[in-house]
Amino acid sequence: MLFFIWGQEIFSDNSKYLFEYLNKKNDFEVNLFVKDKKIYKELFRKYPQQTIYALSLKGFKLFFKSKTVIISNGLDKFYFLPYYLSPRNKNIIQLWHGSLFKRLGFQVKNWEKIKSKKVFQKYSKFIVCSTLERFMVSSCFDMKIDDVWVCDYPRNDYFFNTDNNLLEEHPYLNSKVILYAPTWREEGYKVKFFPFEDADIAQIQNFLEQNDTYLLIRGHKEECERIYNNYDLPIDQTSRILPASQEIFPDGEKLLQYVNILITDYSGIYNDFLLLNRPIVFIPYDLKEYSTYRGVLLNYDKFTAGPKVFNQKDFLNEIEAYLNNPKKDSELRLKLRDVFHDYSDGKACERIENYIVEFLNEKNN
Repeated sequence: MLFFIWGQEIFSDNSKYLFEYLNKKNDFEVNLFVKDKKIYKELFRKYPQQTIYALSLKGFKLFFKSKTVIISNGLDKFYFLPYYLSPRNKNIIQLWHGSLFKRLGFQVKNWEKIKSKKVFQKYSKFIVCSTLERFMVSSCFDMKIDDVWVCDYPRNDYFFNTDNNLLEEHPYLNSKVILYAPTWREEGYKVKFFPFEDADIAQIQNFLEQNDTYLLIRGHKEECERIYNNYDLPIDQTSRILPASQEIFPDGEKLLQYVNILITDYSGIYNDFLLLNRPIVFIPYDLKEYSTYRGVLLNYDKFTAGPKVFNQKDFLNEIEAYLNNPKKDSELRLKLRDVFHDYSDGKACERIENYIVEFLNEKNN
């Protein structure tokens, strides 16, 4: 079984959690099939027997020998070059890496103008978190319903394990923490942090000081640097506004355990965070524009469990209300949690393993 680690700067997310689970169980022969030489060297130090450099003779031989491939990205069949993945000769299991809140595949606006239908990668099976997402994936990727498995994501199992290993390196996580994590925008569109006409970063800093709270910015490294340059913020722990890029916190799930309030827009992090039943504030400042090139599959107002803010005054008021009463809107969050997650028990990896075993047994009989 090959875990394709492809087009990634770090080893994380669903592929990492499922690999670690199966590797401990020892029921399958699992290998990390790594394209990036730097990541390969890092993983080889930890898993010398299972880490294979994909662009090597050994890698090519192993690929043609392996029948099952696990991936967590790759909408385009050319994404995996020099390898070609086809369900006709491989069992391709797509774990994915985000929620189906945003439009994907054939549901993206004007997809036929962007690429031919023949260019889309096809999968044998696709992992989702809910029955609702099952139908959405079937539509987005032109898949049979039975080929979409409702298991929840491997990364969400982490929420049900106690782990305080971030506190030593990041002691501010012991305080109240707000995470600002907007979605990635398509090329040509930039995320605007604090997109308010009345934006006043000094006021936000003062508010955070008074409430002994930290605001973490979860964006790409370049986006975080842009914020700090634009607002002349100190990038050290004297500031109450700190970067939380993937370079600092590779595993988003580990960070979410310490987050008291989430701020987002259309990001799949919202769906994961619902499992913790903690407050969420939305800043959909560009929903109309976003809908022209990507869009969301569901009614945004009905399927978001929290207030939408468009100015700094409301932004701070909603945060203050949640700091004072974290249970506010709890019933709505639980209701939508059950819409986006059929399971909330920390057993996603176990379910995926059972499905894989059943699937492979059927193919072999």
